[in-house]
Amino acid sequence: MLALLAACFVMLLMRLEVLREGYELSALKGQMVSFEQHNRALKLEVAKLGSRERLRALAAKYGMAPPTPAQTVVVP
Repeated sequence: MLALLAACFVMLLMRLEVLREGYELSALKGQMVSFEQHNRALKLEVAKLGSRERLRALAAKYGMAPPTPAQTVVVP
């Protein structure tokens, strides 16, 4: 009888551990989705900030222009 009670107790502990691990896995999956969304937003911002049109507008704002042929040096 004592062995049966101990076996039931062990099974209960194992089920509780599986349940706890399931909750933790669910929380980590939610966190992963959140990180993936944040990563996509950051990649979009990088693309927006590095766009040629934006950089050209900023260069014009600061008085920058493409180099003239006299200002370029070709390295062999």
